[in-house]
Amino acid sequence: NLKMVVDCFYIPKDNPMKPYGEEAHFFHKEAQVIGVADGVGGSSKNGIDAGEYARELMRNAEFAVDRLRRRPGEVDPKKILTEAFYRTEALGSSTACIVSLAGDSLAAANIGDSGFLVMREGKVFYRSPVQQHRFNYP
Repeated sequence: NLKMVVDCFYIPKDNPMKPYGEEAHFFHKEAQVIGVADGVGGSSKNGIDAGEYARELMRNAEFAVDRLRRRPGEVDPKKILTEAFYRTEALGSSTACIVSLAGDSLAAANIGDSGFLVMREGKVFYRSPVQQHRFNYP
């Protein structure tokens, strides 16, 4: 069986008020699910904190994984992202990419210009397509 090994770090713009920028993530080791969100910064001109939206979306996604993993076959990235979206109360929008690994099967839900790669022997085997209308409109 394949396993995810995850590490991450943030390199936000120099803004002490937003040390994590507009990005957020979660990794659920037991369920082998990772999610990444990048809040749409263009909404800040309307007083919306895109980082708050992305962080709440990923917290809700992790809660959805906990709830859904109690039933076999239910840890589906699309279900996770859908539930997280409906439970998120913060205003804003975000790209989102959620990937799950079960045995040797990879499943993903991707919205916006976020994405993922499948690498084999150091070469790109698969690159997820971009899912956005245009810049800042996932």
